[in-house]
Amino acid sequence: MRCRRSRSGDAGGRQLRQAARSLDDGLLTRATGNIIALSPPLIVTGDRIGKLFARLRKVAFSYPLDPRHRRVLQPMQDRKTLRGHRKEREMTVPASKDELLQAIEREYGKLKRELGQIPLARWREKTMEGHAAGTSMSVHDLVAYLVGWNELVLKWHALKAAGEPVDFPETGYKWNELGRLAQKFYRDYEALGDEELLVKLDTAKARIIGLIEQVDDETLYGRPWYEKWTQGRMIQFNTSSPYANACGRLRKWRKNECAASTAL
Repeated sequence: MRCRRSRSGDAGGRQLRQAARSLDDGLLTRATGNIIALSPPLIVTGDRIGKLFARLRKVAFSYPLDPRHRRVLQPMQDRKTLRGHRKEREMTVPASKDELLQAIEREYGKLKRELGQIPLARWREKTMEGHAAGTSMSVHDLVAYLVGWNELVLKWHALKAAGEPVDFPETGYKWNELGRLAQKFYRDYEALGDEELLVKLDTAKARIIGLIEQVDDETLYGRPWYEKWTQGRMIQFNTSSPYANACGRLRKWRKNECAASTAL
C-alpha cells in the first residue's frame, strides 16, 4: 500500500497560498494549461495545478480579466461539470435489469481495484472502523461482511423459490441489529484465508448476476418482493450499495494509515 505525497511539499503549499492571495488582488496576468504565471512572478506546477485551478474558478470569473484567460479556465470548469454528471449517473438508483447489472459490475470493479492496492499481509489488521459503533475490523472482516450479505441474498431467493418462509434479514436477527449481524459475518468467515475469501465473494457475486439474468424487468421492479421493496431494490441494497460503501471505507482507511505512517 503506497502513500501519495505531494512532490512540491511545504514550498508548494506556500506557493498555492501566495497564488490565491495574488488572485484575490486581481493580479492574474497569464494562464496556460500547465503553468500559472502571476505578477509578481510566481510559478505553480505539478500536482498543485489542479488545486490552484479549483480556486481560480471562484476568483477569476469575478474579475474583468482578458477573455483569453477565461478560455483557459473554462475547460477546467467544464471538466468538473462533466465529472459531476458522470458521478450523478453512477449514483442513480437502478430501475431496470440492465441498470442493476451495470451498477453491480461497476461498483464491484471499483471494489476489486481498491482491494488490489492492499497487501494481503495487512488484511488482518483490525484498524478500520467497524460496522457496529465502537468496534474495529480488518480488511478481511470487511470482505467477510460483503460475502455474508451476498450469500444472504442467495439464501432469500432459494427459500422463496422453494415456497418456504424467509426470516429477514436472517434468522435470529432483526433489521435494527445489523451491527450484531456484521459481527456474525466476521466470525463465520474468520477461518478462511484471504485469497479463499475473495474467491468466495467472486462466486457469490457471479451467482447473483446469474439470478438477475434469469428474470425480466417486470419481475425485478414491477411489484413488491419484500414489504414495499421490489426484488431489484433488495438485491441492490445488498450488492452494489455495500460494494460502494466498502470502497469508501477502504479509501478512508488507506488515507488514515498513510497519514499515520508519515507522522512517524
